[in-house]
Amino acid sequence: MALTFGVVLLLCGIGGIMACASECKNPSCPDGWFLLNDRCFIFVEQPRNFTEAEKVCILKGGNLASIRNALENELVKALIVEAGFAAGSTWIGFSDAITEGEFLWTDGSAFKFTDFAPTQPDNFNMSEDCGEINITTQWNDDDCFDLNNFVCAKDVSCH
Repeated sequence: MALTFGVVLLLCGIGGIMACASECKNPSCPDGWFLLNDRCFIFVEQPRNFTEAEKVCILKGGNLASIRNALENELVKALIVEAGFAAGSTWIGFSDAITEGEFLWTDGSAFKFTDFAPTQPDNFNMSEDCGEINITTQWNDDDCFDLNNFVCAKDVSCH
């Protein structure tokens, strides 16, 4: 899946001129993955529950996407919209299954940036512990057993 050139320019513009440069001399991602800075992202159209989606991402060499800043958030939303799934829910890699209200990324990175929809997270019916981007293209906590498409992320390969 390839994003349009305009989306790429928009994303680079959001983060400044150097935002799309990586510390690698020749950063690369596998076919179908999108490169941003030192990370690769891919939208996966295979509805799975949260745990199974994470397993698929691990098999692809990454994790469900952690989103570390506004630029990565815009990229993940663009991947979802470009794939035609903005009207549904898409897993990203945060959860508070261990301690309610303490969100962790599945890749272990720090949970510093958020983009929760208004009134979210709400742990509706005391059964929502897993992270998604929902139809508002903002974050929401949801039931981990729901079947959603998902976004994976991994570090770039340097050559």
